[in-house]
Amino acid sequence: MTLSQPAPIARGTPALPRVATPKTAATARINAALARLDTRWLAFQADCRNGGVNKADISVDRTVETTMRGPAYLSLVVRADYYCGGAHPDTSAIALVYDLSTGRPVDWMTLLPASLEAQASLDEAADGARMGVISSPVL
Repeated sequence: MTLSQPAPIARGTPALPRVATPKTAATARINAALARLDTRWLAFQADCRNGGVNKADISVDRTVETTMRGPAYLSLVVRADYYCGGAHPDTSAIALVYDLSTGRPVDWMTLLPASLEAQASLDEAADGARMGVISSPVL
């Protein structure tokens, strides 16, 4: 699978990659989801920069790494470091994994063996995006 790299969404902020020439409804769905995540991140950056007490200290950085591009999945790791004022900066890492046959995020509960005793829950990223989280006492 070939990915394209759109122009940065803001100075120093890379856009999430896109499936180059999406040929299926699934890959078009993935590109739409990635575009929505970029839009959400831009809004978060603006809120952070507008809400900080000392604007000179505000920083919002994001890096993106493609960890798998087929044949069955597209996987990205998005790391963010941000300081919007307050006692300390924050950092996060989010794994985005899409099923290339459906264009939807992977359902880990159906992929992981029952022996892991995994439990799924929803969490929220810094920018408010909801994401599935898996925990396992075995792991």
